[in-house]
Amino acid sequence: MPAIAATLARLPGAARVLALVEVAGPEEEQSDVTVPDGADLVWLHRGDAAPGAALVAAVQGVRLPEGRGHVFVHGEAVAVRELRRHLRAARGLDPEFSSISGYWRRGDTEDRWQAAKPEWNAAIEAEDAVPAG
Repeated sequence: MPAIAATLARLPGAARVLALVEVAGPEEEQSDVTVPDGADLVWLHRGDAAPGAALVAAVQGVRLPEGRGHVFVHGEAVAVRELRRHLRAARGLDPEFSSISGYWRRGDTEDRWQAAKPEWNAAIEAEDAVPAG
């Protein structure tokens, strides 16, 4: 959330932004986030669902604007991988215009995740190199 808030605060006035943020419920929404004109901040409440489930469903269902844009997807690694596949394969997002990274992985400690992350990312990059078909 700190990265999202900082990015929203730095946006140029003409930027159109849709920020989808998954939290457990309304009690985790942060009211101190400044949302500039042209930006929409949507809080997604996952309830008892697995982390990332509400975000994946929302991204898969959202209508992206025409033209070139940038996508910033960071969160639970398994959900982020699913979103990466969707955005790149189904939506044709150019990797040059995206920042997609698993910040954490459910069931792992921070140290264990950081140790495994390079291998995880290499496997994802290898998947990206295989043509869809």
